Amino acid sequence: MANASNDIYDLYITNFQKVEDIRTTSVEFEKVINRSIIKHQLEEFLGLVKLIKIPAKSKNHTGETYQLFLRLERTNNHIGASDILNNLKFRGRPISVKINNLSSNKSQWLAANDEYKNINLHSEKMKLIRHLAEQANKNHPNQ
Repeated sequence: MANASNDIYDLYITNFQKVEDIRTTSVEFEKVINRSIIKHQLEEFLGLVKLIKIPAKSKNHTGETYQLFLRLERTNNHIGASDILNNLKFRGRPISVKINNLSSNKSQWLAANDEYKNINLHSEKMKLIRHLAEQANKNHPNQ
């Protein structure tokens, strides 16, 4: 996935189990990834974990596993990272690592889950309704 426009395509990871909560899972997952990178002396090639994003509604259809997005420090080597990290075990289960098909500049976090789109749409509608109500109050203060 060549990116002449400097878009970043994060790693899309599926088939992992949540630990306790999103924060704890994120911290534990980061440790596992960084340990593996350091153990295999790939820090210069991949860098360490820069960002992990676990969407709140990221359960798979069975509810047993989750998805996340991972960004390493050397984003230009994400293609190699997907091959290296694919099938790495997290909590005894091999994870699946692919390159996300949406760049981070194209709101991949929102596109990952349709519910996020609905939440954003609802939020925008609420802002518009509030704005219209404020305008109506300004135009007709005695009503």
